[in-house]
Parts: sequence; structure tokens; C-alpha cells
Amino acid sequence: MAKLIQCWLSNIVHTVAAVAVRLTEIAALWASINVKYCQTYTFDLLQSLFYLQLSMSPEIKDIEHFIDLVDELNTERTGTFDILGIGNDERSHSRFLAWLLQPNGSHGLDTKILSCFLSEAGVSSPEGLETATVGTFDQDPSNTELDIVIETDETIICIEVKTRELLGESQCNRQVSYLEDVVAGTESRSDRQFDNFEYIYLASDANHNPEYVQHRVSWVELLDSIRTHAGSVDRDTDAIRLREWVNYLRSQLSETERLAPATEIQLAYPELVDQYDIDIDSAAVETSRQRILSSFWQWLQVDYEHVANGEEGWDTERSQIQSRTKYLRMPKSTWPKGLRFEIQATEKRMTAHDNHSSDHNQYRTLKPHIELTLSYSGVNIDERDRLLAHLSSTDKEILDVGGFEIIRDNLPNEKINDYHVYSKQVPIEFSNPEQTVDDLKEGMEYLMELEATLDTYGKK
Repeated sequence: MAKLIQCWLSNIVHTVAAVAVRLTEIAALWASINVKYCQTYTFDLLQSLFYLQLSMSPEIKDIEHFIDLVDELNTERTGTFDILGIGNDERSHSRFLAWLLQPNGSHGLDTKILSCFLSEAGVSSPEGLETATVGTFDQDPSNTELDIVIETDETIICIEVKTRELLGESQCNRQVSYLEDVVAGTESRSDRQFDNFEYIYLASDANHNPEYVQHRVSWVELLDSIRTHAGSVDRDTDAIRLREWVNYLRSQLSETERLAPATEIQLAYPELVDQYDIDIDSAAVETSRQRILSSFWQWLQVDYEHVANGEEGWDTERSQIQSRTKYLRMPKSTWPKGLRFEIQATEKRMTAHDNHSSDHNQYRTLKPHIELTLSYSGVNIDERDRLLAHLSSTDKEILDVGGFEIIRDNLPNEKINDYHVYSKQVPIEFSNPEQTVDDLKEGMEYLMELEATLDTYGKK
């Protein structure tokens, strides 16, 4: 405590000294009628007074960190993709890449990018590449979608694009099976016949090189190749767009561990944001949330592929990771309606000091978090009691070891939460969000150990 007080007093002393210096300089500048520089120093003075007021606030213990975040926020550059809210949109990046791959695109690069891409993937350029057609989001297959499809006279090429997640084996098999049927003639594509096909996986993770994929390129490799051609683009405006896209994607793929300053300020210091009317882009929170949920889902696709792909009775069709995704719901057809695993990433949970005014929500921490639950909605208390009685002592021990708490034990006056039965509240680690993802993974692993027990409960 003594060290904290010493740090706080030191901060005040330094800030008061800065204010005194600014006042002296402003007086001298006004005396010399140097208006331009006086305005600059006046702004600095106001900023120093702002920081002084914060420093003297007894409610803020980590004020220096907050000030650092505000300073960083004011020096951050905002890109076009951030403004449009499509920075994490895989489909937008797929469209941009498809434009570059078009031999007759307005970029004027002819087949340079397309030939380079095929070479990076270890695919020989087919005949007729100069007249190839490039399409996106092909829905001719009945059970899958093809991100980018390139058609030449004799060859059809499919590119599966991933900017956050990993390519799962079942998705790959569905797409390759469709291409095999096209070449065999059992699937028709506008009455065209192809003699060959190629399937290429464009991976966000440079280390993901699965055995079930023959041709693979990482985004890092591709962007390095594209960058070398930026100077050959016909129009300056297209060259600017291309360079910004390459730089943006590279920064996203190699982004630092911490979340954006705007995210931390909004979620960890909401009262100060309101008190000092700090202007922040609210989309930053959505972007950070999407990053965390995408990272979790990427892991789920590998370790529990049948769950992520909605197989073996699991229903995850509504759990699509988008910028405004707040919930991931994982019910199963063998379970009663309303029984499911959930991840709750609502802004109320993620924001500090939310009062959780409803009685049935008062079990939640006031710190920024994401909640992982065993939920059972739409049933009465007797049905919930029956579920709890069905869980064995081993099941309850698993939940306890996994950090789950039974919600009714943490509510006042014997209140009941109408949705969730067990809850694990995972703190948001702003400086290391992968720790938050790891905690979600761990919680999910413990929940998955209950699958067999819940299957038998559904049969009763």
C-alpha cells in the first residue's frame, strides 16, 4: 500500500510540475504575442490538467495504465478496413483476393498474381490461364460452399480461404468429393466438362499443414509474393488499395498478443469513458470479441470437429462467428430442448462494473469476463432438480475441478436463474487474450466429459 501511495503522490508531483511549467511558458508566449505556439501549449496544459484530475481520483488505482491507453489510442492509425468494419470479414478478403486473381482485372497485372499463387501452392499452371474465369462463394455443391473457383478450358481450381479458423478434414472431404464428381461427370456445372481439378487451402496459420490437404499456401507466403507486384499495378488508386490490404492483413496475422487499447478502455474503464467523454470506436470491442471467439472455434474445429461441424447430433448452425456474435450455443438432438452448452460474450458480461440489476444475474462477477455455461432454459425448477439429481458425484466433481459453480448457490434469497445451471466465468486478459481462449478451451473440455451423462438423461 505504501508503494502504491508513493507512486500516486509521485504522479501528482510530476503532473503539477508540468502544469506549472506550461503556465510559465504560456505567460511568456502571450507576452511576446506568439499566438500559434501559445495555442499549442494551452492544449498541453489542458491535457496535463486532465491527467492531474485523474491522478487525484481515489477510485483509479492503475491510473498510469489508463493514461497510457488513452495516449496510445490518440496515436493509433485507423485503416479503411476498420472504418468499414470488415477487417475480420473472411468473405471481404476473399473478394479482394479474387479480384487480384482475375487475369483481366482492372489491376493490370494479367496472370502474374494467379501464376504466383499456383506456384506457391505447388500447382502447375494449366493451359488457358489467360482466359480463366474467377468466381466467389460458389454454391453449386449441395452440401458446401466454395470460396474461390477458377475455371480454365480443362481444369477447375477451388481455393478454400481461412483468415481466422483452420480447415477441418470433413469440410475438405466434402469439397474434394464434389470436385471429383465434377471431373467424373456425375456433377454438372453449366454443362461444362473438366478433365482435372486442383484443391488449394489458403491457411491463416503458417504452421497448419494437415495431411488431408495436398496443396496449401499460407497467407504470409502469399502476401510476401503479392507485395513484390504492387509497383506494377496500373492505377495509383488500386496500388494504394493493394498496399493497404497487404499491410492490414499482415498486421492482423502477426498481431500482438494484447487486445486493442480502445477495447480495454471501453470494457475496463467504462465510468471514466463516460465521465471524461472519451471518443472511442465501439467497433473495437466487436473486433476483439470476434478474435477471441474465432480462436476458440478454430481449436474446437480441430479437437471436437464433430461438434463444430454439427455432426453426431450436435447443432451449431446458429453459432457462426461474425462481428456481432455474442453467443455460441451447442445443443444436441439427444438432449431435451433447452439443454445445451453455451458461451456468453455479451457486452454486459465483458464490461466492468455492470450492476447486473436482475436478481437472477447477481452471481456474476463485476470484472470483464466471458461466461461458459451448462444451460437448461424453458423448464421449471422440478426439471432442473431432476437434472442435478441425474448428474453423478463424479460429474459434479468434474465441473468443480473445471471451475464451474452451481448458480443457485450464489444467488440471494434462494433466487433461480431461468437459463443457466452451472457457470464458469472466464476473465478477459487484455494483455494476453490467448489466456482467455485457453481458459475457455479448458472449460469446454470439462463440459464435454458430461456428454455421455447428458445423452442418457435425454433418453429418460
